[in-house]
Amino acid sequence: MASQSDSELLQKWLEQRIQAAQTQGQSAISADSVMENMKKNLEDEFDTLGNWLTRPESNEINKLCEKGKEDGGKNWQGKGLEPQYRKVLCEAILEIKYFMNGVERKKGRGGTSAHDEGAQITELNNDRAYARCIVGMLALSEIYGDHCYLNEVIKRVKEKVATGVEEKLREHLRTEHAGNFDICKKVTKAELIVGKALLQGRIKQWTETKRRNKDGWRIKVPWGSWPTVCKQTAQAGTSEHEAARKDNLQQNKGSLVKFTLGDNTRSSGDALSSTMEDILVNDSYTIPEDTLTEALSTAIQNANNAVTGSTGSPSSLDLTKTIMEKFEQLSQDQSAQVCIKEAQDDTSSNGSALCKRLECIQKYLKATTANGGQGITENEFWDAKVKELWTELSNAMKDNKNSADQCNTVDSNKPASPSEKAACNFLHAGFTKLYETPSSSDDGNVLNNPSFRQTMGCFLLHAYAKHMKEKATCLIDEGINRAFEIWKDPNTKGANCNGSGKEPCVPCQWNDSWGNCEIKANGQAPSQNDKVEKKLEGIVKYDGDERMKTMAEAINKMELCDRVQCITARWRKHKANGGTEPSWVRT
Repeated sequence: MASQSDSELLQKWLEQRIQAAQTQGQSAISADSVMENMKKNLEDEFDTLGNWLTRPESNEINKLCEKGKEDGGKNWQGKGLEPQYRKVLCEAILEIKYFMNGVERKKGRGGTSAHDEGAQITELNNDRAYARCIVGMLALSEIYGDHCYLNEVIKRVKEKVATGVEEKLREHLRTEHAGNFDICKKVTKAELIVGKALLQGRIKQWTETKRRNKDGWRIKVPWGSWPTVCKQTAQAGTSEHEAARKDNLQQNKGSLVKFTLGDNTRSSGDALSSTMEDILVNDSYTIPEDTLTEALSTAIQNANNAVTGSTGSPSSLDLTKTIMEKFEQLSQDQSAQVCIKEAQDDTSSNGSALCKRLECIQKYLKATTANGGQGITENEFWDAKVKELWTELSNAMKDNKNSADQCNTVDSNKPASPSEKAACNFLHAGFTKLYETPSSSDDGNVLNNPSFRQTMGCFLLHAYAKHMKEKATCLIDEGINRAFEIWKDPNTKGANCNGSGKEPCVPCQWNDSWGNCEIKANGQAPSQNDKVEKKLEGIVKYDGDERMKTMAEAINKMELCDRVQCITARWRKHKANGGTEPSWVRT
């Protein structure tokens, strides 16, 4: 988890928002009042930028963008509508750049003069910097990020225009406001995630309305030229049109971040690591507003509990500290959630999707314990939390009294043997429990995160199935496969899947390679003892676990003739594979 000093812009802004909420005359501050104040502040700043973008550009910005013309040419690159399209994009992104540095330039005489009014400077101290930075980043992404050639325009600006822009900004800011210049380089991932949750929806709605109504020169010209310049004739709103927009956004995302935050930001590379550009353009990183409100409410309650027994309420500084910790945790949770969700799409047969989900959790554990964070260590995660989850699942399996109708048949609709049916029923009960809402109300339990719980539960059920295969007299592979097949899509039956405010559940598919997933602690190369299968041997074990023995006995309960047939079938398979005496002979 990032330290508070890493997110100093958000911290200063949040403290001001809390103080504003505290002055509204309420006896006790509430999550709703803080949320309302945070949203209003960002929306007010966006209204300012929206006004700048829909009026004529300043003469200063117009002249700066003249420098972007083709070398030796009269216009920007391209033919037909393209040169004007590129130039107007330049004027729009420079307006946002000025806004993020606290500098306003506009034409005199209501936008008709050949001369600009004097520069107006907004001091970006305390809360103003965070608001300006977040509004500028989100506006650039939402309003212009889906435009083709934007990355080329930004590159041209950097090559031909940037020096002039920096000279002008420094000239306007002078010594007394020098701290404004490029202050947005300080923005962190957590700050961007929180800002998206509060403002992205508003900017999306504003953009759609302006485009539809053809309002504002620097909105309607690029968007009106979009089909022709981008060579996309599909009607807006169609799947083809949406695909083109998203493709442009992916191509532009690196340029969006570097233009607003500078060249010192990390680009996408490791698909499991969230970067600024991923967070900016991927809607999966947008935290639902009610989730943010709930986190605020919990943080405020925690702060109030900390002063119980003393006089008065927590100070704005104490409240800020507690809420910051909660926001940092929430941003880490969301990043891990996206990481796991993206790993689900890997349908290869080598177990890589499951392994990648584990890597997501490992990165989360590392991030939440860095810089004095209050997360749990890897040892605590495995030895306490994963072990507790196994106890929960194995108790549900052992105590299961219900027979799932779907376990009556196995592959090709063949009637299941008693052992296959028992194995399927036990696993079915385990899956049912896994996809329920966690019974623990402990806010600090990392496995209360559904994605984490379901990922680790999948490993546990694989380890359990391996033990049962070894202890079963009969071949039960088809019964095990049947249980995994039934729960191939948990969203059709899991109690904690989908529904209001719920994310789709993480699927768990049977894979023989599950045990080879590596635990890469602290970035070190894993040893043989760092395989998941080895790690779970101390958690899911037959010896000394009465639950496992009870389930093994139930799987092996059958008539004498059935037992003889099972032993014969297993022995033939075993001898064909050239193995030594298996454990089931002694069961």
